[in-house]
Amino acid sequence: MREEYGFFIFLTVIGLLVGIAFIYCLIKDRKTGQLTFFFKLAVVFWLLMPLLQILGIASRNDLYFFASAGLAMPLSIIFILAELLARYNRCTHRITATYTSYRRTSSRGSSCYTPVFSYRYNGEDYVSLSLRMYFSRRKLDRLFQEGRTYEIYINPRFPGQCTEKHSFPMVFIWGISLCGIWFLCALGQFLQQI
Repeated sequence: MREEYGFFIFLTVIGLLVGIAFIYCLIKDRKTGQLTFFFKLAVVFWLLMPLLQILGIASRNDLYFFASAGLAMPLSIIFILAELLARYNRCTHRITATYTSYRRTSSRGSSCYTPVFSYRYNGEDYVSLSLRMYFSRRKLDRLFQEGRTYEIYINPRFPGQCTEKHSFPMVFIWGISLCGIWFLCALGQFLQQI
């Protein structure tokens, strides 16, 4: 593992940059009143990750690398998923909204599509991204047509949060499963080093 220190330095820098982005989100969410316990835990574990990597490089102890890659990173991802699930579950008030468009997010050749809805709630107009994403544009086009109205669920406390379905999204199950596999792989790597 000694020859891989350059890679861990790279991960440390990336981890610190993502940690700074998390802190920005914390500050932004504090202003909107949407700051949650799960997101705070995610930030703590994500910032713990590069610190453990720095300790591992400085002390040349592989235990710090395991704690960073095998514990801190999967736990931060699990807490982010828990935060998304909590936001999703708070969308309980059903209203009628107009599907206006979608937002496409691409990464490494794959794309996600997030519906955009416009609606009025308590005298205010909202244009919001759904909390639910689709990995197929064809499926999104089959479910929604621009300009048509649909029943959606919003968070009454923060009406800008909405989702079009009120069922458990599979992305949470996949995410938590992948984090568990990630932890087991990191543990296996660590045990081989001993």
